[in-house]
Amino acid sequence: MIALGGRELIPGGYEALAPSAAIGFSSSYLAQSSGAFAGRYAQAALVMVETRDCRYTLDGVTTPTNAIGMLVAAGDYIPILISGQMALANFRIIETAASASVKVTYFY
Repeated sequence: MIALGGRELIPGGYEALAPSAAIGFSSSYLAQSSGAFAGRYAQAALVMVETRDCRYTLDGVTTPTNAIGMLVAAGDYIPILISGQMALANFRIIETAASASVKVTYFY
């Protein structure tokens, strides 16, 4: 579990992304419609870039490219914690070279 704003959040979803084009989180994870977290919205996501550098944006306007966005280096295994429904909805990521692997755990 992680704590955010004094509240413990429970991990409740996992997704693997292959960001060959700029993509965001799957809406089915942001707003759960079935299972243990039905009717709940993700409050945070833990993002791990495993292979190949990637770039991401959170502003909802800028589309990341291989030269634009915040750089996340592969192989460092540095997690990115994104919190807040707006930031989660605006998140976009793209690989800077072919075959990037990105893993996401969602917290509710």
